[in-house]
Amino acid sequence: MYIDHDCVEWVKGLYSNPSNSSSTELEVSDTEIIGLKNLSGKTGNKRFLLRYKFNTRKCSITIGRFPDIDINQARKVVRKYKGMIADGIEPKV
Repeated sequence: MYIDHDCVEWVKGLYSNPSNSSSTELEVSDTEIIGLKNLSGKTGNKRFLLRYKFNTRKCSITIGRFPDIDINQARKVVRKYKGMIADGIEPKV
């Protein structure tokens, strides 16, 4: 499997949410896929999340934790989920 080391370094380089912040996680949007987010916690934990609308409801689904899943794998999963959403299928089910 090909690993894009630049993408891995980008995710590693994301700041953790400052400990004095009132929010629990810092949310950063992906530049390629609308709705794909990287959330960084105060302890430095990072995870990928898809935010989307389904039947006019705002929804989200966790894709996976970094480094267990990298940005390219997250994008692949999100493309699959977006296809399901376009076909009227809720990906959480």
